[in-house]
Amino acid sequence: MVTMSESHADRADAAATSCRRAKGNYRARMLYRIRRYAAVPERLAAFNDFFSGYLLPIQVRHGARLVGRWETEEAEVIAVWEYDDKAAYERIDAAIRADPDSAKAREQREALGQLFTERHETFARSTVEHTGRP
Repeated sequence: MVTMSESHADRADAAATSCRRAKGNYRARMLYRIRRYAAVPERLAAFNDFFSGYLLPIQVRHGARLVGRWETEEAEVIAVWEYDDKAAYERIDAAIRADPDSAKAREQREALGQLFTERHETFARSTVEHTGRP
């Protein structure tokens, strides 16, 4: 499991609180989880099907919000998830891990063989004020 360090999370939360006070900006406190995968090119379709059929429903059921999921010409898959804050992420992550369907998804993933060779995860917050669309 990849987690955000406490010092980084605390600094990000403090910065978001400061931004909310200054701007009244709701989106400033949002937490984004960015995952990048180096997919096995010949397994890309299976990886995408597995995500759509197994992972996405579990995540959404517990409150995770998918901003988007993309694949590049180099077979890199990028997924961005949005959470209200760090506490919401931790609550949703714990619920997903405890969900029996997560164990089924892990078994299915193992049965599919290698879908990616690398996985990178980071957390981010917006640096611009978001007022919504007109």
